[in-house]
Amino acid sequence: MIIAIDAVNPRFLFLSCTLEANLDNTIKLVDKFNRSLPGLQIGLEGPAFTVLKEERVLRYQDLWVGRTKREWDQWIGRLLKQ
Repeated sequence: MIIAIDAVNPRFLFLSCTLEANLDNTIKLVDKFNRSLPGLQIGLEGPAFTVLKEERVLRYQDLWVGRTKREWDQWIGRLLKQ
């Protein structure tokens, strides 16, 4: 998967996780992308992220795009200014 994403060279990748059972694998994927493609901006969304323990919330809070259009606009606007 990383080879395909690297070939396309996107600026953003959004991941949504609905089921808590998939949360650990989603987080592992995020960490793998961060190590392999440091320029890729990852956005996270989905109900499963609401059950993250506090230490994980702090680690991934900048990746959380929010639930509303306004929150998404603010998140992406902040990154586009960088």
